Amino acid sequence: MLNVPAGRTLRFAPALAAASAIVAVSCLTRVFLALRPDVAVTWGFADWLGIFGFGLLFDAVAALYLVTPLVLWLALAPDRIARRRLYR
Repeated sequence: MLNVPAGRTLRFAPALAAASAIVAVSCLTRVFLALRPDVAVTWGFADWLGIFGFGLLFDAVAALYLVTPLVLWLALAPDRIARRRLYR
């Protein structure tokens, strides 16, 4: 296992939280839009599983694109800046 200080692993926690929030909001939006009363689709379970599977894949890629600048900033920020209260 790598010998990484504890503070270094927590440095990327905001990026992980942001990506998780993006995926969660996108999935909930997809669920609420699928439950609208004017959506009259009689597809089977496999079709819905495929729709939500591709949607989850799309959401993960979108979250990756949206969080990449934050990850780069957190990776390249010097330790003296990253230890400040604003980053915790």
